[in-house]
Amino acid sequence: MKILYFTSTGNCLYVAKRIGGELLSIPQLEKDAKYDISDEAVGIVVPIYGFDVPRPVRSYLNKVKINAKYVFTVMTYGDWSMAAVTRMKKMLESRGVTLNYSNEVDMVDNYLPGYEVSKQLATKKDENIEDKINLIIKDISSRKNLLLRKGIISNVMSAGLSAVSASALGAKKMNNSAKKFSISDNCNSCGVCRKVCPMGNIAGVGKPEYLKKCEFCLACTHLCPQNAIRLKGEKSDVRFRNQHITLNEIIVANQQG
Repeated sequence: MKILYFTSTGNCLYVAKRIGGELLSIPQLEKDAKYDISDEAVGIVVPIYGFDVPRPVRSYLNKVKINAKYVFTVMTYGDWSMAAVTRMKKMLESRGVTLNYSNEVDMVDNYLPGYEVSKQLATKKDENIEDKINLIIKDISSRKNLLLRKGIISNVMSAGLSAVSASALGAKKMNNSAKKFSISDNCNSCGVCRKVCPMGNIAGVGKPEYLKKCEFCLACTHLCPQNAIRLKGEKSDVRFRNQHITLNEIIVANQQG
């Protein structure tokens, strides 16, 4: 079994590790131009961004050729998932891939303009997360065929936001979203932010210099060892990394240089 994953602060990597199999980072697959994925079972474990599949994941899936008898997806989210799993299903179908199983896991949301990490950690109980992951593992192990169904409102919301993000204006706004970051005097030029950026959007050898291809995944600010990257409109300065995932694991998954 192979699992394709995308992670910024570790949630999806943790879920992928718990499911097991050969783990393949989507940013690294894209960097190495590896678009042929074959196995008895293939999974896609990614976060939900803006009620949709993240742009770099969409970009990769629009090129990949998946050959498997059983294909599943697991998507992680904070408080609202809408119909991202449906968007994933349609995307795979456009590539001639039948999705056999889809599910989602409510985990700590790292979106700093909307949530305080400390409150997320207090309300998202580990036992609830583990129970859901264990259920998913059982379903996948038995090769269960089950797709999440979403209502009309969820489908309309996800489709609408997807159209906006895919537009030239939406893409430009997202690419330039790094303008919301600022660097404090705590920065010691360690370079971790460059290494964890899945887009290769941070240049320079001293303080980070942001380019114009940001996905706003927030890996740079959450994983900065000096907590030196501030974000305009952030709810607090508390940062998050999944406790089961090391910084080095995320660097290995995302480093583009």
